[in-house]
Amino acid sequence: MSLEFRMLIPQTLLLGFAAAVIFDSIVIVGICERVVKNVDVGFIHFGQTTRAEIKEKLKLIDTGYQGDRFFLGRWASSTWGGWIILAGTCCEAMGGGGRVWKSGNLLVEFDDSGTVVRSEPPAEAV
Repeated sequence: MSLEFRMLIPQTLLLGFAAAVIFDSIVIVGICERVVKNVDVGFIHFGQTTRAEIKEKLKLIDTGYQGDRFFLGRWASSTWGGWIILAGTCCEAMGGGGRVWKSGNLLVEFDDSGTVVRSEPPAEAV
């Protein structure tokens, strides 16, 4: 390899560190981005729970869809995040971090009498 070519190859040492961090679980709901600890759907029982109960207990995640047959809820939750730092040999450095978010959706269907027929995902799975 010629001397001129070797001088063009950068001689840079790159140091880096990354970490995944477990945070307290938080849930953000609604347009106003309210923070709550969790979304509890354990009270939903097919053939028993009424539309009025759903609208009252899940009003924080209500998307505002107006209909007699369906309730639509949406939220975002985060339980972990991470960060990374990279540094070069001189004054070069960069980094970043933050939470990892996932969104949740709940669709509840009612019969003609206003009783829960089914939910997607099923209440046991949320």
